[in-house]
Amino acid sequence: MRLHLSIGEAVKFGWHTVWSNIGFFILFSFIYFIIELGFPLIIQAIVGSPAGVQTPDALYTSSTPPLSGTSIFIIAILSLLNLVITFLATIYFTRITLLFVDGKKPSIREIFSYPVVPAPLRLIGGTILFYLLIVGLLIPLFLASIVLAANSKAGLTIAAILVFIWTIPAIYLALRYSLFSYPIIDRGEGIIKAFKLSARMTHTTKLRLLALIILLALINILGALALLVGLLVTLPMSMLAMAYTYRTLRSQVENASSAQPDPAATPVVQPAPTPTASQ
Repeated sequence: MRLHLSIGEAVKFGWHTVWSNIGFFILFSFIYFIIELGFPLIIQAIVGSPAGVQTPDALYTSSTPPLSGTSIFIIAILSLLNLVITFLATIYFTRITLLFVDGKKPSIREIFSYPVVPAPLRLIGGTILFYLLIVGLLIPLFLASIVLAANSKAGLTIAAILVFIWTIPAIYLALRYSLFSYPIIDRGEGIIKAFKLSARMTHTTKLRLLALIILLALINILGALALLVGLLVTLPMSMLAMAYTYRTLRSQVENASSAQPDPAATPVVQPAPTPTASQ
């Protein structure tokens, strides 16, 4: 079955929803940026110079004082905590956008009543699997490129061609499984089922999904150019557009599945007995 994905409807939904709840989503974006930038800034302050801020290049100069064992331990703990909080934030922010797609303005109770205990582990596992599928294709090509570059004058050219060839299946797999996180967050699906659902939802919509992702990226770039203030609007708009896309595609997949007859549920009609001639 060919699924329908309207880029215009997805973007329009995100835009109207943000502007109809502008105060909520500015706070939404502000909290998101604090979570995303807070821990890296703290870690940078620990690693940086006594003056406060240190450039990345300065981290590798001989004049940089070595980190103490305590600093390394604190950085490791903060990095791990940052990872956990980032995944939790992804779950809660996605949960908020899905509630808006369902026509609900979420309350604090609705947001935090979500059972998050298994979701972060599944999301982490799914994310690792997602990147392994993509990077796994690159490893043999990378090794082949090294061998070719070492044994052929045209090795670099061939290596570049191989990397270009790798991008095609990599983009294909990235689009095919791009929606895997939504079933995990939405209904607590397992990792394998989430990947299968994403494959079904994107089976006939990969090009339109790619166009939507590129359009949202351009919109966010424009938001960043507006002194970063525009991101307070464009970021939640993009998340709402993607949540709308997921909900629309999943609904079509479920409707198609329910419309197909179940062979096990189809009654078997027994043939009528053959009449016998009366004696």
